[in-house]
Formats: sequence, C-alpha cells, structure tokens
Amino acid sequence: MTLFPILLPFFGLIALGYFAGRLNWINEAGVAGMNTFVIKFAMPCLIISVIAASQITELVNPRFLVSYLAAEILIYALAMAVSLGVFKTSLSEAALMGLGASWGNVGYMGIPLAASLFGPEAAVPALVATAADMAVVTGITVLLVEYDAKRGQMSVGPLLSNLGAKLLFHPFIITLILGVVLSATGVGIPGVLQNSVNFLSGAAGPTALFAIGASLAVRPLKGERVQIAAPIALKLFALPAVFLAIALAVGLEPLWLTTGLVLTALPTAGNVFVLAEQAGKAVQRVSAIILVSTLMSIATVVALLTQLM
Repeated sequence: MTLFPILLPFFGLIALGYFAGRLNWINEAGVAGMNTFVIKFAMPCLIISVIAASQITELVNPRFLVSYLAAEILIYALAMAVSLGVFKTSLSEAALMGLGASWGNVGYMGIPLAASLFGPEAAVPALVATAADMAVVTGITVLLVEYDAKRGQMSVGPLLSNLGAKLLFHPFIITLILGVVLSATGVGIPGVLQNSVNFLSGAAGPTALFAIGASLAVRPLKGERVQIAAPIALKLFALPAVFLAIALAVGLEPLWLTTGLVLTALPTAGNVFVLAEQAGKAVQRVSAIILVSTLMSIATVVALLTQLM
C-alpha cells in the first residue's frame, strides 16, 4: 500500500493550519473557536456514530486496555521521575511532563488516521484509547496538579469529586456512554438524525488537523531544549516499544495491536497545552514538546507505517 496518498491529507492539513497561523489569518481566538467546534460538536458525532454501529462486545477488550494503559502509566512515571529527580521541577510540572510523554494526539489524529489506514473497524480501538486517556492519565494529571496547588487547603476526597465531575461531563465521555447505550440496545442513531450526525462527523478530522497546525503557529517555540528532549523521546520511541512488548506478551489481536502501535506513536496531544495553561505551569515547555513531537512524528510515523504495511 502506498502511504503517501493516505498520509498527505493528514500532515498536509496540519501544514495548512500552521501557515494560516503564521500568516495571521487565524489567531488564538480562531483556534479556540475551531477547537470548541471539534470538541463539542464534530468529534462527539464521530464518536457516537462509530460506537453505535459497533457490537458491544467489540468495545470491551481487556488485553488492549492492559497493554495500552500499562505502557502509558510506565512512561508517565518515568517522565515524572526524570523531571523531579534530574530537573528538580515542581510536582505540577512533573505531572505535565508525564502527560506530555504519554498522551498522544489520539482523539484528533488517531481516530481518522486509524480508520483511513485499517478501515472503519480500527476506529473502535482509537475510541477506547481516547476514553482511557481521558479517564486515567488525564485524570491523574489533573489530580496531581490540583493537589500541588491546594496542598493543605483541600483534602483528597473533594479533589476526586471535582475530577470525577470534570471527566464525566466531558463531551467525549458523554457521547461515548450514549453510543454504548445505543449499541447495547440495538437502537442505533434515529434515521432522522443520521444525516446530520454523518455530516458533522465528517468535519471532525479535517477541522481538528487544521486546528492543530494553527495552534502550533500561534504558540512560539520556547522552552529548555534539554528538558523537552526526554518527554519527546519517551513519547515517540519508548511508548510504542513498551506497548508492543506488553501487547505481544498478552497475545493482543492483530488489528488492536497494529492500531494501538500507531496510536502510541502519535505526537503529544494539544490538550496537554490546555491543561498547562490552566495550571499556569510549564506552558512554554509543553508548547515546545507539542510542536517538536508533531514535526518529528512526520518521519517517525511514516517509518513505522512502512514497516507495518
């Protein structure tokens, strides 16, 4: 299979968004608007359409969850240890470095890329991975950042309650749950809404990729080069290797293994920047990690796919 026609739209749209940002055709407010559209409208429609059309048994794959989450948590802990032990950062900054090393751009890039490469059924592992990312590594990061900011001011119980509310009411999680209900009951998406859902879901991938490029352009590349090297190396090289080792050990099915390997090789998710900005910690460093990992992934993802296909 020739990869160029498949990958060109993905990295090409990122490049178009980047140049639009560099030419000041789109500013940070414009990027925020596109992200809002993707997060609250387009991507939820994509999630619910794929999940509702899937068999409920396809969504529950313990071997995949064990492989994916074990690899992420291991890399997360390693990045935190480097940040705390070598660079003497705060707990919040270390947590953000851990997230930058483990949370790939699965929601925006992974879902449409997996479906294009391996067929619509490959979107299911990508959706499961997205839910796992948000519920586990993102949750751990929010909890650690909140704890670091409010040491002595708030007990663990209220922190966990706040975290649970934030995650439960995220549009991705809401539509994931709704899609599972529609799949389990066999109801599916009502016919009167199907065309609208398909129309919006088709906009999810292109808009998200364009927004990624634009967001990289409006956020300057700054940050300590030595400190961003470790999370980037862990994200692009160590995470896929660890996932592969665990997946082979547990006997993960070929489609889930191949899709998971591509997902773990994706660059750092742009949402890590959002969390860093909200926390007011390591903002420029996280921005640099996202930009450099995205640029490097053009070569690393192509190299990986060349071996897989």
